Amino acid sequence: YRTRAKQSTCRKFQEMGLTVRDLTEIIEQRVFSERDRQILKRRWIDDISYDDLAEEFYLSVERLKKIVKGHKEALFNL
Repeated sequence: YRTRAKQSTCRKFQEMGLTVRDLTEIIEQRVFSERDRQILKRRWIDDISYDDLAEEFYLSVERLKKIVKGHKEALFNL
């Protein structure tokens, strides 16, 4: 499951013509919360699972998914 999620996310960004550098710049410039920037980088660039992120950021998996989905929709209209 985890591999499929990574491929799906990477494919979407690659299909948009985004590199890791592009993605990092978008996150840095458009996400104003430091915590959310770190979450997005760890999820999208480092491919950290939601379970591991929940431990790292002391948030529930459900909350993390909402944060990631909200930013994905806002930043990329996905």
